[in-house]
Amino acid sequence: MIEGVSIAGIATYGAVPEKLRGLSQFNFIFGSNGTGKTTISRVIANEDMFSTCSVTWKGGTKLQPMVYNHDFVEKNFKSVRRSERCFLLWVRNRWIRSPI
Repeated sequence: MIEGVSIAGIATYGAVPEKLRGLSQFNFIFGSNGTGKTTISRVIANEDMFSTCSVTWKGGTKLQPMVYNHDFVEKNFKSVRRSERCFLLWVRNRWIRSPI
């Protein structure tokens, strides 16, 4: 479990570290555009890429973080063109609806 996150010197964060503390097993981060939400999620997802940031893990045991942000969507979901093998259930089509 993550106990805290320290972020400094990247994106919207200045040289003085900003710290998130008092985190729980599941955390929801929200805010206006441009306030650093994606930056926080990127640090948690891959803290080794950010030398001025750190993630504190409970008991010092680093776990595999599960971060669902724009980067996750881009990496894991691809746009698919319509093809013969792809059917849209909302389309009014008797051939598709009849087996359902």
